[in-house]
Amino acid sequence: MIQMVLRKMANNRWLQLCLLAGLTVTVALVSSIPIYTDAVLQRMLGKDLERLQAEEGVYPGSLWSRVYVREEDDPAKAVRSIAEIDAYATEAGGRLPVPILHYVRERESVQFAAVPADAGQADPTVDRYAKLGAIEGIESNTTLVDGRWPDPEAAKRGVYEAVVFENALNKLRMVLGNEFHIVLRNESEPVSAEGGAPIVVKAVGVVKQASDRDLFIYGGNPARYENVFLLPFDTFTASFSGADQPVRPLTATWYYAVDHTKLTLDNVRAYMGVAAGLDAFLGERFETQAVNNAAGQTIVSYFDREVQLRQLLWALNVPVLIMLGVFLFMVSNLLVERQRTEISVLRSRGASRLQIVSSYAIEGLMLGAIALAAGPPLALGLTTWLGASNGFLEFVRRAALDVRLDAEVYRYALLAVGASFLMTMIPAAIAARSTIVERKREQSRAAKRALWQTIGLDAILIGVSLYVYWNFDRRMSQAVTLGAEAGPIDIDPLLFFVPALFMAGFGLLLLRIYPWAIRLLYWLGRAWWPPSLYTILLDIGRGGARYHYLMIFLVLTVGIGMYSASAARTMNQNLEDSIRYGVGADLRLSTRWENNAPPPGMGGAPSSAPSANASPEEAASPAVLQYIEPPFAPYESLPGVESVAKVFVKEDAFMETQSARGNVQLYGIETDDFGRTAWFRDGLLRHHFHEYLNLIAEDPSAALISRTLAEQRSIAPGDAIRVHWGNREAALFTVYGIVDYFPGFSPVPPKDASVMTDGTPVAPMLIVGNLSYIQNRIGLEPYEVWLKLEPDASREAAFAAIRERGLPVFQAEDAREQLVRMKNDPYQLSINGVMTLGFLISVLVSFIGFLLYWILSMQGRAMQFGLFRAIGMSFRSLLGLLAVEQLLTTAAALVFGIGTGIVACRLFVPMFRLAFEPSAQVPPFRVLIEASDMLGLGALVFGMILAGFAALGWIVSRIQMHQALKLGED
Repeated sequence: MIQMVLRKMANNRWLQLCLLAGLTVTVALVSSIPIYTDAVLQRMLGKDLERLQAEEGVYPGSLWSRVYVREEDDPAKAVRSIAEIDAYATEAGGRLPVPILHYVRERESVQFAAVPADAGQADPTVDRYAKLGAIEGIESNTTLVDGRWPDPEAAKRGVYEAVVFENALNKLRMVLGNEFHIVLRNESEPVSAEGGAPIVVKAVGVVKQASDRDLFIYGGNPARYENVFLLPFDTFTASFSGADQPVRPLTATWYYAVDHTKLTLDNVRAYMGVAAGLDAFLGERFETQAVNNAAGQTIVSYFDREVQLRQLLWALNVPVLIMLGVFLFMVSNLLVERQRTEISVLRSRGASRLQIVSSYAIEGLMLGAIALAAGPPLALGLTTWLGASNGFLEFVRRAALDVRLDAEVYRYALLAVGASFLMTMIPAAIAARSTIVERKREQSRAAKRALWQTIGLDAILIGVSLYVYWNFDRRMSQAVTLGAEAGPIDIDPLLFFVPALFMAGFGLLLLRIYPWAIRLLYWLGRAWWPPSLYTILLDIGRGGARYHYLMIFLVLTVGIGMYSASAARTMNQNLEDSIRYGVGADLRLSTRWENNAPPPGMGGAPSSAPSANASPEEAASPAVLQYIEPPFAPYESLPGVESVAKVFVKEDAFMETQSARGNVQLYGIETDDFGRTAWFRDGLLRHHFHEYLNLIAEDPSAALISRTLAEQRSIAPGDAIRVHWGNREAALFTVYGIVDYFPGFSPVPPKDASVMTDGTPVAPMLIVGNLSYIQNRIGLEPYEVWLKLEPDASREAAFAAIRERGLPVFQAEDAREQLVRMKNDPYQLSINGVMTLGFLISVLVSFIGFLLYWILSMQGRAMQFGLFRAIGMSFRSLLGLLAVEQLLTTAAALVFGIGTGIVACRLFVPMFRLAFEPSAQVPPFRVLIEASDMLGLGALVFGMILAGFAALGWIVSRIQMHQALKLGED
């Protein structure tokens, strides 16, 4: 049997190679899911910890714990408990799954009064309150800047030598060598040693951190040691940690500084387990204790995002998995159909169904073993490549993802091989039921309707998908009405699964209708069609069952490709538009101007008149600030700057008309510069954005207002509006136009917005006027500088020039930086990467499936073509017949696929608004279907048609008429 299987595979080597290619791609795709998920999650964990350090200034690898010994605590029990914690903390450090950079134990005593032992050395009238402390390892992890290290032997003489940080010298008003006695609270006499002599504490050295980035000191800030005499650790534990010591211990601290960059998906839970165990162990022994895991909250939130990201990645791959399943079933069915006569002969000559199925099982296992060996390494390469995705079908040079092969990857690969094996065994098991007699009977009878047509699978799939669409639409309407918040993590996995069902159902519906269209075409030209076309038109018009697999396969691949491209581009572009619109330009700078405000401590900035109970300084302050405008030319000459605009933004301006008044945002612009600098998406307004700017350019007092202001305050074009702020005099504006959107302005009401009498939230309102008019009529105040940079301009060069020229910039908002952060977000990275992979796999599998189908089809129709040649059809006419067949099947499937994809995009891609907080999406969400994607798919299918046509022509040219007729006689 094995020999027969090997010979059969050799005779069908091209078919087997195509099947192996599809199986390997399937295994690679499924294997890439855990690889890519783990790699993205690892990057997400690293980015979250980096963000924690950058934004909050906290070292993520800090694990700090402390216990507090209260006065009412049993001293002996406290000492035993601290010793137990010492042992446990040392053992717990061994269980930490990451390298320990520092393990530090600290001790501190209660606070006492430090009284100079010699009044001539230190001022005795100064109150000094200090503590005794110890930091294990301070000698090797800090730098001695003055004095010397303590002598442990001095403690035997009753003098405890210590080091201090430099800030302690100032805090305790002392110099090195000063000796102090310890006087505890509620006592008047100094604490005495065993011999009765007072205990003396003397600072003999000053230390500092080894470097500003040193992790030895928790938090990197020694300010908390400003009143602590730091003894050698062994000296402190021997003299002040016992139950009967003269100075009671107050705190004991254990601190780990670990290498957080070594935290991975495999060990992060173990790390959290050690922190939780330490917290529990301390809590059992002390009622007052604290454990601070610096990365704890970040890691906990990461665990939640991990679950959601895994679901998202699976959902992203579902359509491609469905397509690959269809591909495998189609190829397996073609393979078995080609061999059904052979199978029926074997059954008639005594072979059992088990033996026949076993032969196909052996074949499937051989192919599966090869795919299992080749798939995971291929997945590793794909995942590494996907890490460079910067958008849909866009790649940049980025740090490689941390990818690896592990047992989980091979479990996924084994599941993929098993599922594919079952998929390929289904047609073999069905074919093994018929003998040669049954086979001839099937061939002689009219073809039955396909099962999917009988049960109405197309209607079922469309009905289910439309129901889910209706449910999504209802949820989105509620989200818009209620103002529900959302984010990328709220993408519903069904948004990727249901469109595949819809496209399958819609494609089947088109295939149900298509034969009727072909029949109509045949009927219209039945008097003129050449004889060679009758076979094709009749075959397709009567159902064309053998074309169904190919056409539905192409419909799915093209439709899924369209949907993947549209969904990815839509999400990317809407996020990008939101960022660019919110910033308003490439770079937005806030500047500081000189003014006549009083110096700090002389009263606040006088934006209003002094009150009756104001201080003399406040009363003397000017009622209105006067500003000095800095030079503007240096901004225009910054490197890489294409255009610059002055934009005055006043958030708390006040407007009033004859019938209404209220707070508004006031923009002052120079229309020409603003139009060349600001970013604004086309189609947001009824006319081009520049036309509105031109509208107010002629009249200095002309103004544009937002639609929210027009509707909420009943203002129309031609109305007059008075605008002012603070104690400034008001200026009169005339409304020339109404805009729905304006760069940097969001008309969406905030969450805490007040409501109008009808319950409608009060939305932000905007007035846009000419800057010179505002400055002349109301007042000169600092404006923002908006810059449009050249496409390849360096931000670093621009900021370096700002620093070199000393420009008064105190805040910068960079749209490109926000875009980079958005594209590096793990969710965005995963969506772009997986959708790019799905699109390219669709292209590859479409090409393989197309060639495979037509090669097998031509080989199975050798007798038919031989007969055509025998009755006198020329080779050119035969090629024309094949060309028409390609147009009526492949080209039609392409059109159906593009149409199906467009319909699916129009229906389901808008549902992604749920991930963008639909009530606050500015500018409005829009669906993108790029013509380049459609042209790319069209070029792909056209290339497939050409390649297939060339292959078919080569096959037909090799058909020998006498061999075809002999085959027919057999």
